[in-house]
Amino acid sequence: MRNKKRGVLLVLVLILISTLFVLAAGFLSTKTRERRAATLLRDSFQAQQLAYAGLETVRVRMLNDFNFPPATMGPLQEVFKFTEEVNSFDDSGVIGQYQIFCDRRWVGKPYYVLRVTSVGQVGDEDGNPVRHKILGEYSMERGQKGVLINMLDMGSL
Repeated sequence: MRNKKRGVLLVLVLILISTLFVLAAGFLSTKTRERRAATLLRDSFQAQQLAYAGLETVRVRMLNDFNFPPATMGPLQEVFKFTEEVNSFDDSGVIGQYQIFCDRRWVGKPYYVLRVTSVGQVGDEDGNPVRHKILGEYSMERGQKGVLINMLDMGSL
């Protein structure tokens, strides 16, 4: 009779240990998903800020460089583009980059508008990069060059 009680107790202990193991695995899975979501949210915010930094770079270059964007492009080239990497404050590595597309089709009369698309990117091309796109329109009129007249946040890609 005593051996049967020990056998039942052993089975109950095994059931209890397996239940705790399943609960721990579920908790670990939940925390892993939460961490992944937090990382994606952080990268999305950084990509958005890089896109804003790209628009600000264009504005500052227009104010300080008379020939920005270059007026002497090919006859069929209407879009000027460039990419810049952004480093951390302590130069420990690259945070991300922004890519700028300056569309010159509306620079002349009657519009005097430079349409700029800025795409901020966090992460590399090999992994799964997070991108954010912002469209800005700058006045190119004399005396108003570099003034942001319209901006559209197109969100993450």
